[in-house]
Amino acid sequence: MGNARLYEIMKEKEEIYAKEDFTDEDGIKASELEAEFATMNGWEAESDAANLLNGLGIDTELHYKYLKELTGSEKVKVLLAQALFGNPDILLLDEPTNHLDLDAIAWLEEFLINFDNTVIVVSHDRYFLNKVCTQIADIDYGKIQLYAGNYDFWYESSQLLIRQMKEANKKKPIYFQRCDICGCEFEFEKSDIHSEFFDQREGYNIIFIPCPSCSSITGVKEKIIRYE
Repeated sequence: MGNARLYEIMKEKEEIYAKEDFTDEDGIKASELEAEFATMNGWEAESDAANLLNGLGIDTELHYKYLKELTGSEKVKVLLAQALFGNPDILLLDEPTNHLDLDAIAWLEEFLINFDNTVIVVSHDRYFLNKVCTQIADIDYGKIQLYAGNYDFWYESSQLLIRQMKEANKKKPIYFQRCDICGCEFEFEKSDIHSEFFDQREGYNIIFIPCPSCSSITGVKEKIIRYE
């Protein structure tokens, strides 16, 4: 049974009520167990468990069989239902869609979407993650990065970060210029450019750059001499 304490209460109740010499102490103990049983929604437990099993594709005639009598995929579904049963505060699922058919996956997605408590899912099924996740934790080289949104949002964000890192690591082009006014020669970077335009007739880019010596603005064909 999915809730160990609830199962324990049921067994204790059965043992007490089966006694021939029922004492006052047994009556007090039974009332305490009944109160705890009711608090844990014990009267609805059997129907709740049946709904979980049916939703995951376990037919009603299999509900009272032993686990050893079930097939491998049926065992996985029963164990998953056991984890889901009892409305746990934190639900940790490791590859929950393994061995599930499409109907069972769709049911599980809907169940988790409507689940009010915390769910932590480890899965390679990105379609499933897209459906049920509201945050993605990316674990890489011992670091955890949290992203708000589903798998697609995480993927787009991570790809954007990779592109930005590649752009940042690109070598900067270094340009060369000789001033038409004072004749000095100097090097400059793209960020130093005053303005530029593309000469459609000649088919090349014209760069205007201030001379560091005389401050006059001179134009030159774009010419990269090296990268740094």
